[in-house]
Amino acid sequence: MLSEADARAQILARLDVGAAEAVPLAEALGRFAARDVLSPLDLPPFANSAMDGYAVRSGDAARGSILRLVGEQRRGSTAD
Repeated sequence: MLSEADARAQILARLDVGAAEAVPLAEALGRFAARDVLSPLDLPPFANSAMDGYAVRSGDAARGSILRLVGEQRRGSTAD
């Protein structure tokens, strides 16, 4: 069995990616970037947590359990 590193090396050795070239964005479908593309700006330009969800203790989440909402934390507030 191959190690992950050996498998990766064999795959990369068989790739023929060609030379990098600049193309208009509209013609870039199906291509990949030859180097990292970084924004000079933070987006969004403010502190943002884009996570919605629920925290559940696994012991409370048995099949058929009815869970009760015990609190919430809205953006910009601190946890109690």
